[in-house]
Amino acid sequence: KAYQQALEIERDNLQALVGLARLYVQMEDFQHAQSTYELAAKMHPKKGGVWFELGMLHARKKDWKQSLEYLTKAVELEPENRQFLNNYGFTLARSGNFEESLKVFLRTNEPSKARYQVARMMNHVGRNDEARELLTKALAEKPDYPEAIELLSTLGK
Repeated sequence: KAYQQALEIERDNLQALVGLARLYVQMEDFQHAQSTYELAAKMHPKKGGVWFELGMLHARKKDWKQSLEYLTKAVELEPENRQFLNNYGFTLARSGNFEESLKVFLRTNEPSKARYQVARMMNHVGRNDEARELLTKALAEKPDYPEAIELLSTLGK
């Protein structure tokens, strides 16, 4: 009610719009969440956080194409935001665009960790041969990388 009262006073109040949209997400009312985030994006088109939240809403629904559209906008607006880049990289990988995902992860991580991140998603979507190859490259760069060692051991041969 407080968010709705704030919006009655100030229709374009970004904090109230985002807060209300987040409540809709918590209630799994994705239609209202989306329309509220879209209104916030329309009123505040230069705010990367709104586009990011729209992208994450669509990722939650496994709508990768729409998620990538919004996350791309968020990253364009805030190209140094590590949270945006990280989620953008995972969403690229989740949608099968592993090369672009690796490029994104290389922007914010050392090469071994970037390769590990993409390999995790390859494993997640059943691309284990490619994941093994990427993990082998990561371990060639950093032989004592525990997470990469562990993931590679679970993939077998």
